[in-house]
Amino acid sequence: MNVYRLDPIDLSATSWIKSTVKQTIWVGAETPTKAREWASLRTHKAVSYPVESIEPIPLSPWQDDKVTSCVWEPSRDDVPNKMVITADGKVLSGTL
Repeated sequence: MNVYRLDPIDLSATSWIKSTVKQTIWVGAETPTKAREWASLRTHKAVSYPVESIEPIPLSPWQDDKVTSCVWEPSRDDVPNKMVITADGKVLSGTL
């Protein structure tokens, strides 16, 4: 199991409306793809869209490499698998 650091790159992206967290996070995961998935799940914010909207529903910003970066963080081994820890120390876990 690895720890990945995900950092916001573009806080002006519209996809941030789908996240409860807009700061650096660390995620325990097997791969960068899994880290992005767990980040998305743990920070998900429900958003309603008009039925008649022609705009596509954005992905979570944590799943978009143009909006967030995701790098292996070998200096950390304190984030359990499937857990997210924010820069201010908040632990985002729970059942899904």
